[in-house]
Amino acid sequence: MQEIAQLYDDAIASAERLILIENQYFTSRRVFDALHKRISDTSRPGIEVVVILPQAAQNWKEELAIGFEQRRMLQRLETAAKANHCPLGIYTPIKTGNPPLPPTPIYVHSKVLVIDDRILSIGSANTSNRSLGLDTECNINIEADGDQRRREIAMVCYTLLGEHLEQPAEAVESIVQQKRGWVTALDALSGQSGRLHKLNDTFPETWIDQVLPEGICFDPESPLSSEDLFEKLFFPPIPSIQDEEALEEKEQGEPQKPEAHPERSKKRTFLRGIPLFLLPPDRHSPLLFLEKKELIFAPG
Repeated sequence: MQEIAQLYDDAIASAERLILIENQYFTSRRVFDALHKRISDTSRPGIEVVVILPQAAQNWKEELAIGFEQRRMLQRLETAAKANHCPLGIYTPIKTGNPPLPPTPIYVHSKVLVIDDRILSIGSANTSNRSLGLDTECNINIEADGDQRRREIAMVCYTLLGEHLEQPAEAVESIVQQKRGWVTALDALSGQSGRLHKLNDTFPETWIDQVLPEGICFDPESPLSSEDLFEKLFFPPIPSIQDEEALEEKEQGEPQKPEAHPERSKKRTFLRGIPLFLLPPDRHSPLLFLEKKELIFAPG
C-alpha cells in the first residue's frame, strides 16, 4: 500500500511554482528522484523548493540509519538545483536565547507537503524509504477545487513559515511578494527573524560517510529476509544514484565527468575492519569484523 508515496510522485511532478516539504527525515529515494526530475525538467517553468528539516539526527543510531544518506541526497539536490537555476532553500529551526543561553536546535517532527497553492498533505508519513514503503501511515490530503480553497492552502503555508519566523502570516506573504520569491524571502529572514536558519552548505562529512557504501539499506522500503539480511545491509546490489546519473548522461550523449576521488569511492565500496558490537561490551560479547565480505568472529 503506497498511496502516500504515489501522492508525492504525482504532486511533485505537477508543481508549477513551489514545493515545500517539512519533515523529520529526508531519505526517500522515491521522493528524491521525483524532486530531481522536476528540478531538472527544463521544458517547464522553473520552480522553487523549500525543505525544512532537523539540524541533526537525535543520536548515533539515527545518524547511522539515515543521517549520512540524507546528506548525500541533499547535496545532490543542491547540485541539480544550481545546474538548472532552481532556487532551493534547506532550513532548520533553531531557538536563540539571550547570552549566556546557547542556541537550541528544535527537532522537527511534522510531516507536511505543500505544492503551489493547490495541494496540502499533512499526516504521519516521513519522507523516508521505510515510512513510504513499509510502515502503516495516514495522511490527510487536500486538493484545491477553487479560488477559496487555494487561498486557504496558501495561508496554511504562510502561517507555517510565520511560526518559524515569528511573523504574522500576512507579513510573510508581503515579504515573499516584495522579494518575488520564497527562497529569496526566507534567505533574507534566515537567522535574522525568528528561528529559521539556512542549512545549505553545512553538511560536514563524518566518519560514517567515509566508511559506509552508497545505497546501504538501513532504511528499507520492504522487509528483509533473514537469509540475505547481511548482504542487503552491507553490499546492496542496487545501483547508486551517482551511477544512474552517469547512465542518464550517457543516454543523452553527454560526456561523463571523470570521478574526482576514485580512491574515495573505492573506500566506500566495503566496510573494512569496522567493529560492530552486537551486545553490550563485556568479555563474552562477540566482536564482528567485516573484511572483504567475509565474516570473522573474534571472541571477546
